[in-house]
Amino acid sequence: MPAGTQHQFWNTGKTPLELVTVYSPAEHQADTVHKTKEEGDELEESGHDEAPSWSQQSKDANEKKGLVKEEGGPYKGE
Repeated sequence: MPAGTQHQFWNTGKTPLELVTVYSPAEHQADTVHKTKEEGDELEESGHDEAPSWSQQSKDANEKKGLVKEEGGPYKGE
């Protein structure tokens, strides 16, 4: 989710919703695999393992792109 985006989850099922969230920018490309921490550190320091540019956007940049909603949701009647 872009920085600054309001979000709301609705459980429409009959069983309790289990939700796990992690708030952090991506540190690596999605297909990155490091066998050891040392390998990851070395690739990062040498500039071969950079975070994707989309993960480094500020709230202001996302607002300018129209990606941030200040209120409401995608549901009818709200």
